[in-house]
Amino acid sequence: MTELALLDGYRNALSRIPGWHSSGKQRTGRWVFAGYGPPAKSGASMLGKFRKANRMTSTTYQNMFVDALQIPALGLTGADTIVFVDDFSGSGAQAVQFWATTEELIGSDADAFLVLGAATATAIARIERETRLKVIAAKILEDDQNIFSDTSDHFSARERTRILHYCTIADKKAPKGYGDCGLLFAFNHTTPNNTIPIIHASNRHWRGCLPRLV
Repeated sequence: MTELALLDGYRNALSRIPGWHSSGKQRTGRWVFAGYGPPAKSGASMLGKFRKANRMTSTTYQNMFVDALQIPALGLTGADTIVFVDDFSGSGAQAVQFWATTEELIGSDADAFLVLGAATATAIARIERETRLKVIAAKILEDDQNIFSDTSDHFSARERTRILHYCTIADKKAPKGYGDCGLLFAFNHTTPNNTIPIIHASNRHWRGCLPRLV
C-alpha cells in the first residue's frame, strides 16, 4: 500500500464517521484523536500521518490530538467521540488485547472508533465483536487474500505447498504469517507480520525482500 493510498484512505475514513465536520461549530460533542496500541508501536506514528492527511496540522486542531495517557484527564462523556488511529490489523488480536487498557483510559461510553489503513475482514469482525470499537478501514482484505485459503486463486495447490516449505524455513513458528493470515501485503513504511515470512523475515535462515521495520 503506497503512502498516497494510505493518506487518501485516512482522509476518506474521517469523512465516514458520523458527526464529524471540519468546523467546530458543526461538530457533535468533543472530538479527540489518539494513536492506538502500546507505546513504541505504530499507532503513535500513524496519528501524525492521519493528521496530515486530513489537513489538521494548524494550531486550531492541536488540542484534539493527544497521547493515550492524556485521555483520562479529558473527562470524556457519552456526548463525545474518540478516534484511534493505527496502520493495520490482520488477526485483530493486538487490538482486542489492548482494549481493556483503552476502555479504562476512556472511562465513559464515549463513541470510540478505530481507523486503520488496512485490515482483514476477519480482524474487523473480531474487533467489533470483542470490543466497543467501530472499525473503519481504508482497505479491507477478504478471505481470498490469504494465499493458503481455499477461496484464494493466487496459486495452485502445488505452488502453495512449495511456498509453505520456504515459509517454514523463514519462520518455523509462524510459516503462514501471524494468525495464519497468509497475506501478500506491505506498506511503504513496514510489512505486517501477518504477511507470509518469506517476504519480511530477517534472520540467519532467511532475508526477506521487505523486512519488517519495528
